[in-house]
Amino acid sequence: MRPTEHSFVAGDRLYSINEVPTDDIRHTDITITLDGRRQWHFSAKGWRRLSVGYNGSTPYLWTARSVVVLPRSAKDEPSVIPVEDEDVLYVFSTEGGWLLVCETSLRLFRNEVEVARAEFGEVLMHASFDRGSLTLVDMGSASYRFLVGAQSLTDVTNNPAV
Repeated sequence: MRPTEHSFVAGDRLYSINEVPTDDIRHTDITITLDGRRQWHFSAKGWRRLSVGYNGSTPYLWTARSVVVLPRSAKDEPSVIPVEDEDVLYVFSTEGGWLLVCETSLRLFRNEVEVARAEFGEVLMHASFDRGSLTLVDMGSASYRFLVGAQSLTDVTNNPAV
């Protein structure tokens, strides 16, 4: 695999992401550059494509096993949320935290600490998040719906009134 470079704009900031494969196919070296000046270096689990997100104020990216919340200032450092036991598929920003959709679980983080989790028997394939309501679809086409609170995940799959 060859090195790849991606760029994205978050508000008035330009981020460049350079991915360099290592000899171990399970890892990749990542360099993030802010506005062409400040750089941060990471080694990440590299078997899944790197993904990026922006919630209107905070840019972030995720790899197979971590979420990196990017700083908006060259004076600050990124924060990393590691996930050791399962691949991260999607990441959504919530009020004061992060919602991670993993292969067979849903996890809510506040201040880089997991505060709620839901487990599934099948691999998750799709997720959509709208105004505090998360919809998931698994490999067997089963759908689930959760209300996301500040510290909780409430399963409302079988409650059409909610």
